[in-house]
Amino acid sequence: MVIQGGHGDEDVPMSVAMRLRPSVEERSPAAHEGVVQDQLAWDVKMMERIKVGDDRALAAVYRQYSSLVYGVAHHLVGATTAADVTQQVFLALWEKPDRFDPARGALRTLLTVMTRRRSIDWLRSSGRSQRREQFVGRGAVEWSDD
Repeated sequence: MVIQGGHGDEDVPMSVAMRLRPSVEERSPAAHEGVVQDQLAWDVKMMERIKVGDDRALAAVYRQYSSLVYGVAHHLVGATTAADVTQQVFLALWEKPDRFDPARGALRTLLTVMTRRRSIDWLRSSGRSQRREQFVGRGAVEWSDD
């Protein structure tokens, strides 16, 4: 069976479409009830699954929080770098899922802090690169006058 795509999309085989659709448990409760406790329970469940290497859980967390992460990064580093920062944050979450401790706060808070820190790191490193380029540029001009 084939599902016809809309708006110029390609037709998608049913088996692929079913894999791409989030399961009921992967859907965020925020979309249903909007209750903070339910969101925290969902976060904990998804992070437990990420800890055992479930990439569908990471995809669900990405769907839930990527706009938040991108928005924070965009505000701090601009559009050209925000996508890179977003990717780095979710990669770091995948590599070190133990960073999430529900007793210390929500996953939303952790991702916001991670995004802020990654953005600041990027700003610092880009500032060093610019200063280094300016220094080398001045040095090259001074030595070329021999």
